[in-house]
Amino acid sequence: MIENEDSPTTPRPITHADTSDGGTIQIPAAQATTAAPSAPPVSVDDLLALQLASDPQIALDGTRVAFTVQRCNSNANTTSSAIWLIGLDVGKAATPWQATSGEQHDFAPRWSPDGSTLAFLSDRSGTAQVYLLSMSGGEARRLSNLPRGISEYSWRPDGSALLAHSPWKPEDEHNAADDSTFSVVYRRLDDQWDGLGYRHGRRQQLWLIPLAGEPARITSEPVDLVQSCWSPDGREIAFCTNRRPDPDLSASMAVWVLTVATGQLRRLTPEEGLAQTPSWSPDGQEIAYLYAPDQTEASNISPWIVGAQGSGSPQPATQGSQELTCQAWIIDELRSEYLHAPQWYPDGKALLVAAQQRGQVHLYRVDMEHNQVVQLTSGNGRYLSPQLRRHLEHG
Repeated sequence: MIENEDSPTTPRPITHADTSDGGTIQIPAAQATTAAPSAPPVSVDDLLALQLASDPQIALDGTRVAFTVQRCNSNANTTSSAIWLIGLDVGKAATPWQATSGEQHDFAPRWSPDGSTLAFLSDRSGTAQVYLLSMSGGEARRLSNLPRGISEYSWRPDGSALLAHSPWKPEDEHNAADDSTFSVVYRRLDDQWDGLGYRHGRRQQLWLIPLAGEPARITSEPVDLVQSCWSPDGREIAFCTNRRPDPDLSASMAVWVLTVATGQLRRLTPEEGLAQTPSWSPDGQEIAYLYAPDQTEASNISPWIVGAQGSGSPQPATQGSQELTCQAWIIDELRSEYLHAPQWYPDGKALLVAAQQRGQVHLYRVDMEHNQVVQLTSGNGRYLSPQLRRHLEHG
């Protein structure tokens, strides 16, 4: 998603400014300028009329993009969102069309591996569940029915099932009476979370939701498992979690891998750092992720690489990539965007990342083959949620 005017950009390697002059700041002399006509002030109605597009997802054949549009409903004092589609085969002349009702919150569109179905999350039933929309026509049908809803999900590479995150605690297995309406027991420092409310001892676990059959929970950890992704062969799942003895007392997370068939876990990155948003390489040999070596949440969050089988130690993606800060922290009344997972180029030799630069968010190609970082965009703007066409042969 690009939040600025349509202007050409030229890829350029990152260079460092010459500060050999002692760091003196040169202030240009004031020049006479002609005052531009003043724009009318922004009104409350103007803000309420804003519609925000986000989370673009390119179909495998490259002909269409699905995205979310969020809007305000001033009469109901709430927001709503819908899934929209736009064709890419006619360029800028294409007209987007609304694919879902958007009466509640329809969001997080994800294409099936064969491109025939568009999955999305919707809270139209009260909690966020997965719905499937066939590109052949017809209404969207509800696929999942997890009691506590779904926070994130992804397609298995063979298209036979989806991986979902949903809260769970051991007591849920015994159909214990729900006393959350009249009592709240705090056992952890994060038992209440902005946007989530009271957690009642539940933690995000991994669930497999087949297209035909019953969902199955495949983890039962006492901590949250977040930001998962599939290996290309669909046999393993990478995710982030904090499995340290006192997880509430640190902001650290590590990248872990779960082998689906055996349930075995292996840790790939140090427990002391903050690792997030893993992304498997096309050949399945490496995992890219965003990493901060300390726990202050104030250092750069930059792209790193680690072997998927645990061989070798994690390394910065390239020399100089540690200078990037990929924390695209954008919060307003309608939207919160924090991190965008590194996107692998189809040849597996480079990453596409979004990073902050002087109050803007720009796109960079982190080229592991040539050990360099190339800035792809420039000017004023925020380039968000980058996506690459997976079948392209060249970046």
